[in-house]
Amino acid sequence: MTASYLLENRKWLENSHVPVYAVKAKTGDQFQVNAVTIQEVAGLTEDQRNPREYVLPRQWTTGPLVKGPTVLTNDEDSFFVRWNQLMAMTPTQRVQELSAGRQDFEKRAASTASLAERAKMIGDITGLTFLVNRASMNLDKARLTADDQKLVEETVAIVDSVVSMIEESELASTLFQSLRSMSNGHTLDHITRVFSTMVSFLVHYNHCHTKGLDQKIRQVFPKYYKEDYRHLVPGIGESLATSDNLVRLPHLSADRVRMYALGALMHDIGKILDLSYFENDAPYDRARIKQHPVVGSGLFQRTYGARFEEARCIIGDHHNYLYHADGYGLSRWERTRSPRPVSQVVCCVADKLETFTSGQALSFLPVEICAIIDVYDALTDPSRKYKKVLTPAQAVGLMKEQFQALHKIDPILFDLFIDFLKEMGVELPEDVGLQALYDRKKGVSS
Repeated sequence: MTASYLLENRKWLENSHVPVYAVKAKTGDQFQVNAVTIQEVAGLTEDQRNPREYVLPRQWTTGPLVKGPTVLTNDEDSFFVRWNQLMAMTPTQRVQELSAGRQDFEKRAASTASLAERAKMIGDITGLTFLVNRASMNLDKARLTADDQKLVEETVAIVDSVVSMIEESELASTLFQSLRSMSNGHTLDHITRVFSTMVSFLVHYNHCHTKGLDQKIRQVFPKYYKEDYRHLVPGIGESLATSDNLVRLPHLSADRVRMYALGALMHDIGKILDLSYFENDAPYDRARIKQHPVVGSGLFQRTYGARFEEARCIIGDHHNYLYHADGYGLSRWERTRSPRPVSQVVCCVADKLETFTSGQALSFLPVEICAIIDVYDALTDPSRKYKKVLTPAQAVGLMKEQFQALHKIDPILFDLFIDFLKEMGVELPEDVGLQALYDRKKGVSS
């Protein structure tokens, strides 16, 4: 297509975040392209524009830009089709779509006994919720509207309904296994899996807590964990070098579980402003990736306000990596802008947000859980073109070598996550996980 065609449809292209590419070379049906923006095209002189040819990804070959019918195959990525449909709606229509989806979900949940069907329902409503939020959030809005308020209300209600369904223990394993097989190559399935895994893990965590999790950790801490935490939090006195202080693991109320689930659902919402990168099979680009937690936290705060700060922290800091040099995110960015002194670090994982934001902790419980799940999902996702897909056992091994050993993730929570994976039916070595260390310690004692 020509530059003139793009400029004639500029408003729709920009509002829909359609990726545009300039053709550098063409051999038969193969194109060599560079990504461009509509602003760049508009800035060219007429002589510069005319010789150039432009293309859109095939996912965008439906909708207002195309005349006549288009056939979609079952292999076609559905993200852009759904995104195109949502962007063609008014804000009110999008919220109505979400509301109708919630009502249908709750109606079907009350009458559907099949675990597999319930898992599919959760995947569908999670995807819809994320897409509607993604299509509706905008930092440039002059003010929030009744549609924005309704968006928040519907999203919170959906999270509540999904969490209530996942809290049925028999569903968690079916949901986990069902959604692990989903991967069409784009962010939406990653969001669905991370969200559902987060909720399932939180249910597992609370169950472990009621069965003496703290006591189990105390038993294995001196032999298997203390040295790691001495490296993570150097300089603290012996009285603070305990598992109870270093990793603060409270039992979670129902409100906390739902708050943390909301954060997991929205953890990658910041990718909206670079849609052409994240929704195409582009190679790894750290500079572009580093922007999305800060952007996402701003988008979320703009629409959701201050009532959901713990969820916003998950969005902003799920790549913080315990302040390792490889990490990035909201708290680092805010500290560069604030003259306030940072408190001395006294623990690794905080149970309260203010302990983390003050600098007394390297991470915050839901942030660290989401970070571990996010890394695991990325490593085992077959759609990631810039890295080799790993089996669960390979992913856990790599995370031990390149994340735990390098002090990028909390070792106790990581081992607890390994136990969760085993509970979900994932085949992993018998000698890994918190339970394996506990059983080994009991064997040594006896």
